[in-house]
Amino acid sequence: MSINLIELLKEKVSSTILNNQDGYLGEKTNALSKFYPILLSLLAAKPDLIGQLKNSLAPSLSDLFSHNEQIKNTVLTHLSGTAPNNEIENTLNSALKPSLNAISDVAGNDQQSIVNYLRQHAETIRSYLPGWAVGLLAPLGIGAGLSSVTSSTAPPLAAATETTGKSRGFLPIIALIILGLLIAWLWRSCQHKEATPAPETKAASGVEAAAAPATLTLSTDDKGAVSQCQAGIGDQGFLATLQTQVKQVFSATKDCDVDTSQTYAAAFTDKDALAGVLGAFKGIPNASLEWVGDKITLKAGDAAALEALTAKVKALVPHTEVVAAAPETAEQSVSNSLSASQTALTAIDPNNVDVNALVKALNLQIINFASGSSDIPADNKAILDQAATLLNKVTGVKLDVGGHTDSTGNAAANKALSQRRAQAVVDYLVSKGVDASKLVAKGHGSEQPVADNTTEEGRFKNRRIEFSVAQ
Repeated sequence: MSINLIELLKEKVSSTILNNQDGYLGEKTNALSKFYPILLSLLAAKPDLIGQLKNSLAPSLSDLFSHNEQIKNTVLTHLSGTAPNNEIENTLNSALKPSLNAISDVAGNDQQSIVNYLRQHAETIRSYLPGWAVGLLAPLGIGAGLSSVTSSTAPPLAAATETTGKSRGFLPIIALIILGLLIAWLWRSCQHKEATPAPETKAASGVEAAAAPATLTLSTDDKGAVSQCQAGIGDQGFLATLQTQVKQVFSATKDCDVDTSQTYAAAFTDKDALAGVLGAFKGIPNASLEWVGDKITLKAGDAAALEALTAKVKALVPHTEVVAAAPETAEQSVSNSLSASQTALTAIDPNNVDVNALVKALNLQIINFASGSSDIPADNKAILDQAATLLNKVTGVKLDVGGHTDSTGNAAANKALSQRRAQAVVDYLVSKGVDASKLVAKGHGSEQPVADNTTEEGRFKNRRIEFSVAQ
């Protein structure tokens, strides 16, 4: 079965990006969906962009749009909906690196393989491309990379010139005939006393857009509570039922965001199983569910939990395809976390630093220490450099830098290792000019896990550095 690149990016990138963000989740989900075909079209049209974006620690929309700020801002206006442009821009910036990684996973890492793959899927990409984007991005060559090779019946240039020369004498006669016909048509049109109704405007494709499948996207945090929920439902009665059941099952207080940007089908296949599916999903940390029409895609940070969840859901929805998406590799998780942290730090106003936003941005990164080591990886140092600049601008604040390990090995040794890692981060920030009185290193060892230590995925999540505002 052919891979749909747009759906692949929604599955592998959108949920990861949105798990790390608050507010405007509906608008951000919609913006990402419309952005992916734009990104793929530009990569196909300008292959050099692939290397430029992959080699950048924090690729941005400005890079993608060749630093044409007018085009970039117009695209953002189209994509943002009711959300501020900067919110959408930060989200799209954070999606660039993971999107390239996802494309490389299926197409290959080298530039030519990616370009060839994109051109093989040109028809699908074009079908998702917003109509307004074609004209707007024409100066960047958006159509060039996905152009189909078409046969031409036109004669060679020399032959055409010869033929034109021979027929040139007939042009004045033809022009007079056409002029006469136009005059006659205009005269007859003026005699009509009743205006002819204008035809109804249709989409550029010449066909009316069909309703999209009903959708539900739901994610949980590390405690198993709802962290993000968005629905696209055509039937208002079923939408109300969905909102009620999400609140009841998860003890939530906030409604799911509703996507009103397009028309959706009335309900899912197997809609009567909604409560059961939500119940199976409840309490599973760092998991996500995407229900689109007759297909459910499930993710979970823990492979064993994902397997059990998939089996439960399959038993509940006999007419719906259930797919378990493989958990991210440690490398993918680290790469995505670095991009998200970089984007969040960039969004902080250096003239009015929000300490809570700074802490949140720092905690988005994964500092992937080597086993038994307290040496900070180079990519994390780049993020800490940026954080140090911001931290130097605030006064009267103290941050706790907490080191954590998994439960493997000796508890006392783990606690000592976590203390060394926390202190290494503090020492590095101090070396970048941060006042030492603003930072306190605390080693917690394995005492405060956020995931199951019986799985490799869980142990990876437990090995972490956490920043917090000291009480």
